[in-house]
Amino acid sequence: MRKCSECGHVVEDERLVACPECHTSFAEAKVEGTALTQEQEDEILKRLWQKQRRWFFGELSVLAIVGVGSLFAIYLGTMNRVEVIIVDEVVKEFKTERIRDTVEQVAKSEASEIMEDELRPSILRFEEQVNSYLAEAQAEATAVENELEEIREAVAPPKLVLKRKEINKTESGYTALLVFNRSKSGYLGIVSFAAQVLSDTSSRIVVLRPANTNYSTWEDGRETSGDGKAAWLSFQIMGVGNPIVELQTSGPCTVLLTGSHDLEALFLEIQ
Repeated sequence: MRKCSECGHVVEDERLVACPECHTSFAEAKVEGTALTQEQEDEILKRLWQKQRRWFFGELSVLAIVGVGSLFAIYLGTMNRVEVIIVDEVVKEFKTERIRDTVEQVAKSEASEIMEDELRPSILRFEEQVNSYLAEAQAEATAVENELEEIREAVAPPKLVLKRKEINKTESGYTALLVFNRSKSGYLGIVSFAAQVLSDTSSRIVVLRPANTNYSTWEDGRETSGDGKAAWLSFQIMGVGNPIVELQTSGPCTVLLTGSHDLEALFLEIQ
């Protein structure tokens, strides 16, 4: 039951929203009440603030902690998944031929730069040192070789060279007188010669003997082959003279003469 504030009519049906007599809306009716004192208002506000604070720092703080923990767990899980995805993608990319080629090129470039900047100066210095050592060793070896050559030349016997030859025709054939000279002073010892007819002819060697007056020989020091195509001679010069050899042939021919003491082969045209 409610009473209209305007006309005072009592309305038993509470479902009506307006007075059936004066048609005044119950919602527009003025609310009468007693005003609160300042102390009552302060007490109400204090109690409301205590209730709100308990709710905020109690239930809300628990919810906040749970919420933050959940969010942090979700963040960590998400970051882990993202990290796994990134690592997988990087591994896949490094397996591609393009990335491998790029890595190889970068490695070669870096290695080349390291060689150029760090190793090349050391290598150049090492090469210079090695070349210097080799040059010194070569110079020393050359000096030793020269000394050895001088020693060999000093102790080696003199060499024989043909100084002159005289070929004359005789009643029985031809006679060649061969005068040799030594390359240096020194003891010759035993000298040896060999003569051989090279031309296809009936001519033969008749005599191959020393023409010196101061020589010594022995029975085996002179020999001629049975067909006269070859002859051998060995004798020893007495004193410091040079060897002189006499060669007689029965007719014109070409004779090859060789000898000891590094004598160069001589091709003699006997005619």
